[in-house]
Amino acid sequence: MRQILDRKPVFALILGLLTASGIWLLKTSTPSGLGLIDDAISYIAAARALLNGQGFTRIWLATATEAITHWPPFFSFSLATISRIFDIDPYRSARVLNTLVFGANAGILGLFGYKMTRSRLAGVFLSVLFLSNSALLRLHAQALSEPLYISISLLAFLAFFYAFERSELEENGKWFVLAGFLTGLSYLTRYAALSLLATFILAIFILRPTWQKRFASLAFFLLGALPP
Repeated sequence: MRQILDRKPVFALILGLLTASGIWLLKTSTPSGLGLIDDAISYIAAARALLNGQGFTRIWLATATEAITHWPPFFSFSLATISRIFDIDPYRSARVLNTLVFGANAGILGLFGYKMTRSRLAGVFLSVLFLSNSALLRLHAQALSEPLYISISLLAFLAFFYAFERSELEENGKWFVLAGFLTGLSYLTRYAALSLLATFILAIFILRPTWQKRFASLAFFLLGALPP
C-alpha cells in the first residue's frame, strides 16, 4: 500500500476521489437543504441584502434594515456571488458552497498531512478521518461561516508552509503574500482569525534565522494581510 501511494499520480487520484466523496457525502446528507439557526438566517439575509443593493445589512422587515457589525461579511458576500452567477437564492448557494468546501477540506487536509509528515499514507488517513467525523459533517451541514473559515485557514497554513519550503526570498515572498492575503480573507470570514494573524507573525519571528529575513518575511506577509 505504501509503495503504491509513493507514486504522485496515485496519491493525487486518491485525494481527488476523497474530495469527490466529501462532496457526495454532504450533498446526500442534506437533501432538503442546510440547517438553519439564528446566525445562519442573518448570513443569508445579508446575502439577499447585498444582491438587492442594500449593502451588508440585516433585513428585519420589508422596509427595515440594520447595518451588520457583529458578523464579518465574506461568507455572505460569497453566497451573494454564487447566487448572482447561478441565479439562485442565497440559501441554495449556501448548500452549493458548503458541499464544495467539505470535499475541498478533505483534500486539503490530505495534502497538508503529507507535507507535514512526508507520508502520503498519513495524508490519506487524515483525509479519511476528516470525512468520517460526524461532528464536522454536522458543522458543514449548517449554513454557517465556520466551514469556509476552516477552508481558507487551511489554505493559509499551506501557503505559509510553502513559504518556508522555498529558500530564495523572491520565491518565498510570493507565498508569504499569499498566506497573508488568505489570513486577511479568513478574518473577513470570522473575526477569530485575529489569533491566526498573531500566530503567523509569531512563527515568522521564531522560525526565520536572522532579523533581516524576519522583517522581510513579515513585510511580505503584511503586504497580503493588511488590505483585506
